[in-house]
Amino acid sequence: MFLSIGLAIIIALLSLTSSQTCKLNKYDQCSSNSHCAWLQLGGDAEGGVCAYIGDSCFSNLVPCENDNVTCVQSNAICVKHSRCHKRSVCYSMKLADPIICPPLTTTPTISPSSNATDGLCTTATWQSEGQTVAGGNGHGVALNQLAHPTGIFIDPNDNDALLVADSSNNRVMKWDRNASNGQIILGDMKAGNRSDQLWYPQYLTMDKQSTLFVIDSNNHRVQRLAKGEKNAETIISNINARGIALDQEEQQSLYLTVMNNQGDQVVKYTKNGEFQQVIAGVRNGPALTQFRGSQQLYVDRDGSVFVADSSNSRVMKWSLNASVGEIVAGGTGVGINSNNIGSPASVFVDRLGSIYVVDTYNERIVRWLKGALTGTIIAGGPGLGSSAKLFEHPKDLAFDREGNL
Repeated sequence: MFLSIGLAIIIALLSLTSSQTCKLNKYDQCSSNSHCAWLQLGGDAEGGVCAYIGDSCFSNLVPCENDNVTCVQSNAICVKHSRCHKRSVCYSMKLADPIICPPLTTTPTISPSSNATDGLCTTATWQSEGQTVAGGNGHGVALNQLAHPTGIFIDPNDNDALLVADSSNNRVMKWDRNASNGQIILGDMKAGNRSDQLWYPQYLTMDKQSTLFVIDSNNHRVQRLAKGEKNAETIISNINARGIALDQEEQQSLYLTVMNNQGDQVVKYTKNGEFQQVIAGVRNGPALTQFRGSQQLYVDRDGSVFVADSSNSRVMKWSLNASVGEIVAGGTGVGINSNNIGSPASVFVDRLGSIYVVDTYNERIVRWLKGALTGTIIAGGPGLGSSAKLFEHPKDLAFDREGNL
């Protein structure tokens, strides 16, 4: 995973240490505890969980809903457990706790994934100390420096090159792997509104053709930059956008979190900037139909939208065509406990439904397994600082194809 750390003016990488992208078979060994095994997800879903199965079947396991995917019980996941039940059953996520099922110190045979969204094992861990992959040479305008970076993106079509919205330098930078200096992709460091300029760019995204989309926040516009070009085109004007994402499959729609006269909303546009519809949001507030200070968002393969609802200290999920959202992480107020999120800035969701949250207020990255009521700190916290183990106001996150953070 790559992390944008706003005030620390660096981008940090934390390498995946165990349980990489999951392509194990049912009941494969996945833990040093021999009573734990790999249980595949119900239905046609890929991936699974490493969970305690014991020597005999549990009598309290109940079948999943008719779709063989959904569990009504809280903190449960639908899995295939054919030794005990013909139908997929709801399995308590407590039985998938890494304390009960510690991950193997050596990873079993795993097929590498081309995309982190294919699902990271629920027992995956990352190194506690990160390494600087961009910036880290103080606040400045040189090509080896950054100034308040915000959004980041990993380009899988360019050997996982790192793109950075270098906000206070009014530019977008590209850092190749292991490079000591970055390259300016867009912007000339002077704030401006020409096609080759930016004024405090924030979050960004990129499609499969390496076309870049950038929120040019102080110019109140969204810019589109074709690969190899130096001048961007404005596709949306007069907009107060905060977060940006593309749909995962067709990549024909842009989703933006915006603040407008109707309040905090998620709005959908075409890639040419044509308005399509309001997805979510009615004025500002804490209700399940509202946001307050929404930031970056993520759209999964099913068309569900996940929003870092910053001032409400929660992550909201809006399923396709839903009229009401649901809280999938946080929502218990500001705090440092495992069920709290202080001020989320960005969110990522893998194909197993695990949610990764940039908890800016608590200076940490937290993972919430699908259906979980609490999260697990996977990087940073408690406190802030400049050491390799700490963050200072993290803003964004991204995974490379190897699952590194």
